[in-house]
Amino acid sequence: MKDVLVLTPVYNDWESLRILLGHLDVLARSGHFGISVVAIDDGSTDKMPENLFPSGAYASLTFVDVLEMQCNVGHQNAIAIGLAEVTRREELSENLAVVVMDCDGEDDPEDIPRLLQAFSAHPGHIVLAHRKERSEGLIFVIFYHIYKLLFRLATGQGISFGNFCVLPLTIARRLTFMSQLWNSLPACVVRSRIPNVLLPTQRGQRFCGSSHMNFIGLVLHGYNAIAVFSDIVFIRIFLFVLGISTLTSILVILIRFLTDWVPHLWATIMVGFMTVVLAMTLISLISFSLLTLQIRSQLRIVPGLHGRMFLRRVLRVIG
Repeated sequence: MKDVLVLTPVYNDWESLRILLGHLDVLARSGHFGISVVAIDDGSTDKMPENLFPSGAYASLTFVDVLEMQCNVGHQNAIAIGLAEVTRREELSENLAVVVMDCDGEDDPEDIPRLLQAFSAHPGHIVLAHRKERSEGLIFVIFYHIYKLLFRLATGQGISFGNFCVLPLTIARRLTFMSQLWNSLPACVVRSRIPNVLLPTQRGQRFCGSSHMNFIGLVLHGYNAIAVFSDIVFIRIFLFVLGISTLTSILVILIRFLTDWVPHLWATIMVGFMTVVLAMTLISLISFSLLTLQIRSQLRIVPGLHGRMFLRRVLRVIG
């Protein structure tokens, strides 16, 4: 029987957490694997209901902990802090499988056995759930696909998955020492170059309420994910500008000397303009490189070292 720890962030969505715990309790009752749960209370403004964990409920779960944040730190930061907290626990088995998922039901708990099966078949890999469709409106979905396209153009990498995944405990610990985990778990996984497996999943039905993700949230989510590759993005932008400037200059020169269609002064201005653009881009690249090297020489905040300072307390509510 494999030990599984489910890590899920919660912000005011206590009813969804209650339903999720019920589903996980049923899975644990099957006897194929033991399940523990760590819920991250991301500074909820609604107090955790006193009857959320009635006596005798969820008896098949090994334990349920609630991590209370000092304040609302955001979805990705909450996941990073939760991973940092569980990976430092010496009592947990090194063979533990860490399942990261949202508690709202769209990450379907019924997919966990399939993810664990793929996890067992690919030791040392991260198993990523690839959701085939989204539940938000048409405009949101369109901009989500635009985000994925921009991510590929800016970073040279594809991203088609979210937070729902299974991590070996040792790999989860490794990720917590990457400062990029603060920005985005999916982007950090891509940046880490750790082997991974994509598993197609269907979107689950929300347990209750509506999605907290909106257009502004999507923009911030996309920006944070792309920021994980900021150094690569800047170099790709420089190479793009260099290519466009070079091709344009060559085209203008060819038109200037091979045809009489363009006035001579216009060609000179265009070549000069492209030279200035290229020079400014080069100066920006050098400045950014020096700034990046300076930042890397300083101690950065990493979840594995500094995550605990955001914790208010850890509650063992079951087990």
